[in-house]
Amino acid sequence: MELVPDKPKPVFLDYATEKNSYTLEDIAAFQENPESRQLLFAAQQYTGRTISGPEIKTLLFIYDRLGFALDLTDYLLQYCIGQGQKNFRIIEQTAIRWYEAGIVNIKQAKSFQQAQRSSVDQNTSIEIMRLLGKQGLPAKKEQEYINHWVGECAYSMELIEEACNRTVMKTDTNRFSYANSILESWRNDNIRSLKELNIAEAARRSKINTARQSAYTPPKKSSGSFCNIEQHDYDFAELEAVALEKVKKALTGN
Repeated sequence: MELVPDKPKPVFLDYATEKNSYTLEDIAAFQENPESRQLLFAAQQYTGRTISGPEIKTLLFIYDRLGFALDLTDYLLQYCIGQGQKNFRIIEQTAIRWYEAGIVNIKQAKSFQQAQRSSVDQNTSIEIMRLLGKQGLPAKKEQEYINHWVGECAYSMELIEEACNRTVMKTDTNRFSYANSILESWRNDNIRSLKELNIAEAARRSKINTARQSAYTPPKKSSGSFCNIEQHDYDFAELEAVALEKVKKALTGN
């Protein structure tokens, strides 16, 4: 469905490059703009904390490069934080998804989110139930999780399957909640596919191995003369028995 028929299709940007192109002067100018100050104040109110420099850059990117109006950016913050997501990576991902869908106002954003929630077909829901060791159609709460994963977050099915596989190996209860916690942790790390997950986990293993190797200190060789004597494997119990036998013979004169 074309959300904005009379609007040209959005230009698909190199988002990371665009965001990182901002200078300290750009950020300072953004903070001094009266309209921007309203947005920053709202963001601090919604999150309950001071907004960091990188988070300000994210808001500048959304406001400037993606062209979100003040009210749409404000609604974006309310929507994401209302979903329990105060992570600005996820807020940025949601903004990009709205931008690519051609959304330019709050009404369209609400319609888009509603369409995403109701777009999960029955076969997909049944397949996810099967992956979590369940049969039949999902209950209401289970369907809400599925809608969130497939619709709102747009996780790939291979990533959902991986989360489900890990879930069934860990727990027999609360599997939807457990799988959701796995998927949300990957989302927080900006992982959107199984390939990205494999790369991230390989990098993490490499980092752990490097840290372990750095922490290991081999025993130092002593410079003392005793330790420079050639070492042998002795049977000390046998040596003790021989010594006792010699003492006994000396005492008895045999």
